[in-house]
Amino acid sequence: MAAAKRISTYELFARYLPAILTSIPFLFLGYFLLHATGTRDLMTFLLSLKFFGYLSFSFIGLYFYSQLIRTTSKYFEKRLFHDRVGFPTTYFMLYANREYSDAFKDAYRKRVKKELGFALLSKTEEEANPVEAVRRLNDITKQIILRVGEGVLVGKHNQWYGFFRNMIGGHCMRF
Repeated sequence: MAAAKRISTYELFARYLPAILTSIPFLFLGYFLLHATGTRDLMTFLLSLKFFGYLSFSFIGLYFYSQLIRTTSKYFEKRLFHDRVGFPTTYFMLYANREYSDAFKDAYRKRVKKELGFALLSKTEEEANPVEAVRRLNDITKQIILRVGEGVLVGKHNQWYGFFRNMIGGHCMRF
């Protein structure tokens, strides 16, 4: 028999908590609709089901709603980051961006070369081929994420990012 899948802290805080919080307006709407007789009969039927059946139905609904808001938020993430300027980890490290000094960017490139054996473009190479520079920075960011894994600090920041991203997706579902 297969073991039950456990819910990770990321799923709990970054997926299900935004789903619960953004569904509150729908719950209030449902409460006010209970005053209509047809809706009241439907809710009486649903509430007359066994407790565990109703609870299972609620979790199933929450799961699908959390997937819906996740899909919505991923759409906005793609439009903002992928289709425009990219993730901050990419465009901050471009020489064309003035957020960090060239010395810091040089040190980053040396560290990437030493730790991962992957060469990022130099300043002159980046100026000649900015598309390739972005592609390589995106590739190395993925490799760094894989190497760091689920570190405590990285995990917490990913949870917060996922929470706020999915809250935006949940709020967009209301409009």
